[in-house]
Amino acid sequence: MIELNDLERLKQLNKVTRVCAKKNNECTEKVIQGLITQVDMLQKQKKFLQKKLREACNDAKTKKTTKIQ
Repeated sequence: MIELNDLERLKQLNKVTRVCAKKNNECTEKVIQGLITQVDMLQKQKKFLQKKLREACNDAKTKKTTKIQ
């Protein structure tokens, strides 16, 4: 049979475990939100760089065709 002292210890342990789990979830959420923000930024940067590369390639093609003519 569980003694009252043991029961109190188990309750305290359970409380500490729940607090730790909550803090861990909060930290995980912050990390995930930060990663999502970084991914969004990198996707925007990728689109911008692809656009600039496309423009540069088109400019180079235009210069080549102008020289040929």
